[in-house]
Amino acid sequence: MAVVIRIQSETKRAILRQIAKGAKDSTTSLKDALIAVQGKATDASFLTGRLLISTSGNGQSASFQISTAGFTQDVFVGLTEELINILEDAVANGASEDAAQIDALFMAMCGDDRLQGVRVQHGDFTSLRFPVTR
Repeated sequence: MAVVIRIQSETKRAILRQIAKGAKDSTTSLKDALIAVQGKATDASFLTGRLLISTSGNGQSASFQISTAGFTQDVFVGLTEELINILEDAVANGASEDAAQIDALFMAMCGDDRLQGVRVQHGDFTSLRFPVTR
């Protein structure tokens, strides 16, 4: 069963976009960036309302910030775990995990149902006991 954190889908995609941009700028994999962000949720910087993530790879290093306003540590850790699960599912379905393909991986992840908003709502009227007419 997939983890689904109750955060607006646009917010999830915005956070994923910022993490993907940070990974792309530092030429690290998206999974490494997600794990780095998840690890920072227990850092003292989380309590200040901003996460400062520093990553390095290929002889380069980069830092980026993510706002944590309105998020508890549990929710933020759950969100990053959900994003890691979505990433692993996207890779299992053929998306490339290569650091050079982060934009394509980001788009594949955004296509996942867990990052889409609810567009259709159906009602369950079975308990109203109306007679069926044909």
